[in-house]
Parts: sequence; C-alpha cells; structure tokens
Amino acid sequence: MKHRTRAAMALVVAGLLAATTGCSSSGPKTSTSAPGGSGGSSAAASAPATADNSHAGTLYDQLPAQYRNGIEEAIIDNYPPDSWLDSNQKLTGIDPEMAEALSKVIGVPINVHTEQFTNMLLGVSSGRYDFAADTTVTAERIKTYDMTTYIQGPYQFLTLADKPAIGQSPLDLCGLALAQLAGDQAIPIMQGWSDQCTSAGKKPIQIVQYPNATAILLSLISGRVAAFPGGVITIGWMAKSRAQNRDWNISGFTFAERRNSFITQKDTGLAPVLEAAVNQLIKDGTYQQIMLKYVPESALITTSETNPQV
Repeated sequence: MKHRTRAAMALVVAGLLAATTGCSSSGPKTSTSAPGGSGGSSAAASAPATADNSHAGTLYDQLPAQYRNGIEEAIIDNYPPDSWLDSNQKLTGIDPEMAEALSKVIGVPINVHTEQFTNMLLGVSSGRYDFAADTTVTAERIKTYDMTTYIQGPYQFLTLADKPAIGQSPLDLCGLALAQLAGDQAIPIMQGWSDQCTSAGKKPIQIVQYPNATAILLSLISGRVAAFPGGVITIGWMAKSRAQNRDWNISGFTFAERRNSFITQKDTGLAPVLEAAVNQLIKDGTYQQIMLKYVPESALITTSETNPQV
C-alpha cells in the first residue's frame, strides 16, 4: 500500500466479507482493513461494504494495471457534508459513501485518507494519492489534472442568524472580514472584490483562510469574521444541521457556479473509469440515494464528464 501521511485517516471501503473469510479468486479482489488514525493510532472510522464484483467486470477490465490492487483517494478533512466524524467517531458524509459505491462498481478497494484541501492536491501531484474528491473544476486546473464531475452548485454567504445579512453587491462587502477554506477557488474572486473596494475609495476586504469547516464556524461565532462565502452545498448543510448548535442564515448574491470533481493526474487512465462508474451509479439510482441524504436535488448532476468546458 502506498505511503500515508500522519494526518491522514485511512479507510478501506470495500469487501468486508472477503477480507474476514480469507477467500480468494482469479478475478478482481476487494478487501478491508482497520482504519488508521493520526500518528498511527487506531480510529473508529469505518464504512460497511460488501462488494459484489459480478457486475463490475467491465469497469475492472478498463482499469489500468497499477490500480487493480487498490486505489488511494484523498477526501477533505472535517468539511460536512463532504466528510466528518459522527458522534460515534465514524467517518461519514458524501465522500465516504461515494467511495464505497465506486469501489463496488469498479471492483477494487478504495482506501480513503482525510486531508486538508491543499494537501489533497499536492498528494495527487506527487503520486501519494491516485485521486482526490471535492475539487472545483477550473480551466487552470484542467491544464494540469483530469477532472471528473460528480456534484454542482454556486457560492453564497453564511452568517449567524442574529447578524446582518449580506448585501447584493461585492461593494457591500468592503471593510468586512470574510472566512475561506485555504486554497479554495473563491479566494482570487474575493481578492478581486477587495480591489473593487479600494478602487472605489472604500476599505479592502480582509480574507482569513482556515484549514477546515470547524475553524471557519468558530471564527464566525467569535466575531473574527462577518461571513463565510461557501458553496451552497456546504453552507446549506451547516444551516440545516444547526452546526455548532447555532442558527445560521444564508444571504447575499450567488457567484462562481461550481462543478466539483474527482481529480487525477493527467492521462493515467483512471479518470475515464471514474466517469463511467459515476454514470453507472446515476443510472442505477445509487448516486441519487447517497446525494439526497446531504444536498438539495439542484446539486445533483445527470451525467458525469471528464474535463468539461469551463
């Protein structure tokens, strides 16, 4: 198995029965292992899986040889509804469930590692991870990576319910401190708004970057920042679930319509298999069953594609 960072939490999401019974066959194999936590400690994060490879032969046959013993995936750490640890310390959310579903239709284990967003991209670039989730498609990224879509949605603004709503223009943001996930595609857009503010003789926008959703929410509660411009998938879940036991409001203008993707190195042959797997999950209804637990129907896609026009 490939090298894992100390910060990563590993979760193999396929074939519990095959691993525990020690069965073998000449076809594609699936297995499961105990998840590893930070610094090598054990963590109670697991996903039930019983992979039936009888319907996965075609995709398995398309899979390049280097992936047939398992695929390493990076997912974003502590960023509901994408992934988080529930009250039982079990890794849950869209990403772990999609990993399990993809593992079943492709026919190999997918080993899931939680990472901060910037480390996810670095890990794919270095070959530490074969692919990563939760990556917004941009023209710049497509130059370097293959990007396979699986969810969509624009950005809007999250504030505490008892705080002022955000206005309908970037100039309404002048002088405010805004939180953002480190490395997010919205940062250059926010910097552009700040330039508009200073050009108009107003105070600039302060952009405060954080490693995960919990840090963002705590900064909002403390008053350090006024708002979080986040994807409606993320902030919608925060408001719906009363994150940090608080009431939240979503307001302001929408911007940066986004399509999130699975990201791989260029031309490895993995992206076409991921695309076919997502489309199979859409066709059989598994995709919809997973996604509608966490996001509104408007966030679902009808067809996955690799490197769409931006």
